[in-house]
Amino acid sequence: MNKTLDISIIIPSFNTKNSIKVLISLFLNQKFLPKEIIIIDSGSNLEIEKYLYNLSKVNKTLIYKKVSKAYPGTARNIGIKLANSKYIAFFDVNTFPDNFWLEKSYNFINNSSLNYLIGTRITLSNSYLKTINKFSTYGKNAYIAVTGTIILKKYLLKKNLFFLNTRAGEDIEWIIRLTNKQNYKINKNNIFYNGLSGNIFFNLKKWFTYSLAYSKIQKDLNNQKKIYFSAILYMLIFFLFLNINEFLIFLSFNLLIYSIFFSIIRPIRSGVLLKELLPFNWLLVFVWRFSFDISKAPGLILGFFNLFLKK
Repeated sequence: MNKTLDISIIIPSFNTKNSIKVLISLFLNQKFLPKEIIIIDSGSNLEIEKYLYNLSKVNKTLIYKKVSKAYPGTARNIGIKLANSKYIAFFDVNTFPDNFWLEKSYNFINNSSLNYLIGTRITLSNSYLKTINKFSTYGKNAYIAVTGTIILKKYLLKKNLFFLNTRAGEDIEWIIRLTNKQNYKINKNNIFYNGLSGNIFFNLKKWFTYSLAYSKIQKDLNNQKKIYFSAILYMLIFFLFLNINEFLIFLSFNLLIYSIFFSIIRPIRSGVLLKELLPFNWLLVFVWRFSFDISKAPGLILGFFNLFLKK
């Protein structure tokens, strides 16, 4: 019989498909099992709902909670209140641990005086366009994330819960809060994210929707709202004071600088090899990245004004 560790895994789920089944099976096949796997399901997939409900009846490790539509932060907070373990770890659908992640991560934090261990994840891609998407966003290196983070429940309950009622940005805000509070350790036992899309139109819709949701948050995480507004103001000033030909030259120069940074320098900093960008992949990376940034502009500019209008 596998040894049980004093940790609850919380997974928000919304209209997921088979990835939630894979994630649960990976935890149930770990060398050491979590005390609880808590699924907060706010979706409408009846097949998955039936599967999770039936599994929770035969496997007491799984706690299944069906709720009305809830954003990720709200769902995690519900899971936190249901948890009965010393530690809590967060996962999302499409994020997966290896077979020894739980054992190694639990032993590290339990043998230390840490209140939390910040998670890291690596993005996977299994097609050409998904790889272009990865190069233009996450890159190949591991990066810190809510998913894979382990935290003491009693510390979490001391004003460290997630933002409610927002579709995007609550994870970044939560991580920034933790990393700004004290010296912290990174969990070098990476998890893997396999949720990228190779459809640029799907991604544009996602980033546009997320930016509108993020605009409602009364914070400017990583100064994104100020940066977008400043960029628009910068372009507008030069448009007003230059003639059309001068402005087109000015615009072309700025696009060149943008393309060099976001399609070559930034991907290389995130672990992409130069040979993976040459001879033409960097152009596609530029198209994807520029499209994403344009799609986020309306929400972030609206969010900039909301910072002042709602004060």
